[in-house]
Amino acid sequence: MQLFNFITWQANPEIFSIGSFSVRWYGLLFALGFVVGQRIISRFFKYSGYDEKMVDSFVIYSVIGTVVGARLGHVLFYGPHFTPDGTGYFDNPLSILNLREGGLASHGALIGLLTSTYLFYKYKIKESYLWITDRLAITVALAGCFIRFGNLMNSEIIGKPTNSPTAFVFAKDAASNLQNHFEDYVDDVSIAATDEIRTEKGQEYVKMNASIVFKDEFQNEVACEKYVREHVIPYQERFNASNADRSHITFFEAPDAITFTNNDGRKEAHFTTYGIPRHPSQLYESISSFFVFVLLFYLMDKSKGKLPDGLSTGIFLTVVFGLRFVYEIFKENQVDMEEGWLLNMGQILSIPSLLFGLFLLFNALKKQKESAQ
Repeated sequence: MQLFNFITWQANPEIFSIGSFSVRWYGLLFALGFVVGQRIISRFFKYSGYDEKMVDSFVIYSVIGTVVGARLGHVLFYGPHFTPDGTGYFDNPLSILNLREGGLASHGALIGLLTSTYLFYKYKIKESYLWITDRLAITVALAGCFIRFGNLMNSEIIGKPTNSPTAFVFAKDAASNLQNHFEDYVDDVSIAATDEIRTEKGQEYVKMNASIVFKDEFQNEVACEKYVREHVIPYQERFNASNADRSHITFFEAPDAITFTNNDGRKEAHFTTYGIPRHPSQLYESISSFFVFVLLFYLMDKSKGKLPDGLSTGIFLTVVFGLRFVYEIFKENQVDMEEGWLLNMGQILSIPSLLFGLFLLFNALKKQKESAQ
């Protein structure tokens, strides 16, 4: 018996919008990682006598390295590079600069951040490189928590279908997809869960009530019902067939009945669909990153910054990328080229970070043991 009937995720990725300008949760959380990170870095730099100006300089290096690395990482690791219709990144290199279209890779962000940190270490500070990355790792863990929660608010980087009672049905994304596709006829689409579960081939689905508000000029009930049956439902099924990794609702048969109500003088159609519960893989990573942050902060603060060089960096790389390798098992592939691969791109890129983290961790613990003797 289910403890929960899954979680229906209806979060709006936008906080507010004014005309074409909008403020989104992802952008806010991304920026918040740097703002809070600045205060944390400042705390641990001060243990060694560095002032606020040095911290501000380091944060500027970090912001540039993270954004440039994340964007180039997405372009290089995930593409598309060249496409028949000329829309690939290398077909039109200026498209690489269009961050509003999305596309940031965490592995690329790490490479960019380590590179900018090396430049800072080389020209701005007398401490060792690992001394800096140990303090940086604490803030990166917290930023990772924020960013993955931003991915959840965007209903992106979703997991595979599951029967776990804590699975999410990304209903907002499904409704937005329909609304955007049929925007010439539709004013609003909403999808709400019921308490009923249907099982097909071992997979459980949530019975959901879908509602479509038609535009003022499309108000004949017969025509509206025909439109739902002949356009809306077939489109969703075609979408599912070609985008199984991004589908959130499905139909097992045509709805028995489509009913109508009035919505401010407009026709609102109501019919049944079924939600596809998925692993909230973004939330898994967000929670893990938060606990890594708490652990690293505690260790650094308790020691007043006197941990062996490389210890915090080693813990961060080992735990975060070890778990990232595991979490990729529960995720849908990010790009089509990963289909059929033994390991996906996220796992492949996690292996070097994990191995390097283990090396740093064992080396730091070895030095700590030797110094204690």
